[in-house]
Amino acid sequence: MKFSGADFIIFLLISGLPSIISGQSTVRNESGADAEMILQKGEEGEQKIRDFYFNSVNTPLEILNGKEYINYFFRGTTTPLLFSNHFFTSTLDFNKRLYHNVKLQYDTYLDEVLFTDTSRMINFEYPRVALNKELADGFSFYFQGEFYNFRHIRFQTRSRDNPGDGFYDLVYEGPSMFIIKHRSRLYEKDAVNEYKYAPVKYVYIDGSFKKFVRLKDLAGFFGPREEEIRAYIRENRIRTRKTPKGDIAGILKYYDSLLR
Repeated sequence: MKFSGADFIIFLLISGLPSIISGQSTVRNESGADAEMILQKGEEGEQKIRDFYFNSVNTPLEILNGKEYINYFFRGTTTPLLFSNHFFTSTLDFNKRLYHNVKLQYDTYLDEVLFTDTSRMINFEYPRVALNKELADGFSFYFQGEFYNFRHIRFQTRSRDNPGDGFYDLVYEGPSMFIIKHRSRLYEKDAVNEYKYAPVKYVYIDGSFKKFVRLKDLAGFFGPREEEIRAYIRENRIRTRKTPKGDIAGILKYYDSLLR
């Protein structure tokens, strides 16, 4: 009997186990983590092992379901990649599965999540893949002590109030919401394309998204609760310039508490 490479490994998994009887067995996957499986009699047990193998061993290849990413900014002195050329050790939500410790980058101009394929080299470089946006639901990471929680937001309808589909840093989500679009703008300098980081902040209040720049703009969005919000800002000594996103999240959380 001939086996493919995958079938041979599955055969070893099956034959290396005790008789397939009702009970519990632990199988160690490629990452070293223990995974417990409930085994049933006969073919059903074999199918569970087969499914476990493909889920635990083959799924990293699923991330490569995207398009080749070409470096288009090599001539300039600036880059559209978030925080320059840093790789983020991220948790990736892809095709309804979570992948941990995945090194990613984010292109703020093209709104693309990038994965570097270190399993092969092309022209002495590791190729990069822009992940399939239809399958990538989000990714999160810590950078310089701050948490970033990117989510692929898709809007049901198009209107001037909606920021548009794409990846947003979801800072706070309750009845109200605070999101940041980490984007960059293209400009030309000495006949070379350059990129300036220009994030945009939005809050979702009273049924619509509103863009704001300064804290005093935000305070004007709360209608009859405006004075209470301004009092909260003063009492908590929240600075009005370069307000940390955690402080803005705290304002929205307080606002939501007033509506209960």
